[in-house]
Amino acid sequence: MDDFSDDRLLAELRKMVDGLVTDTSLELARAAYDWRTMDDELAELVADSLLETSGVRAHAGPRMVTFQGTSVAILLEIEGLVLTGQLAPPQPLSVAVARPDGSTRTVQADEGGRFTVELAAGGPVLLRAGNLQTDWFVI
Repeated sequence: MDDFSDDRLLAELRKMVDGLVTDTSLELARAAYDWRTMDDELAELVADSLLETSGVRAHAGPRMVTFQGTSVAILLEIEGLVLTGQLAPPQPLSVAVARPDGSTRTVQADEGGRFTVELAAGGPVLLRAGNLQTDWFVI
């Protein structure tokens, strides 16, 4: 039996699959990957203090946003690039903040359901907590 080094083994594997991965197969793989969240529940935006302003005065203070799912709600206070949140009912879930480029920042809500995420930049984000997912909204 031949004695393969890691580099030689990887080179042999590359030769075996060379040409098997096409643009079409990559597109199909990406589409299949998107199905992983098919069972996620889309949270409904039920309150956003930015949308509730009359337009006569500029919005003062932190922005308050609430998303509601069937079994959990996400209440957010947004001040600058800092999201301070509360899950209701309180539970220690992982909360992920995703960007359109695919990057994700994940934090752990404590036993009281509280979490804080400081973002590097503004722009569109969505939140995931358990199987609850918000729609995109802009920070």
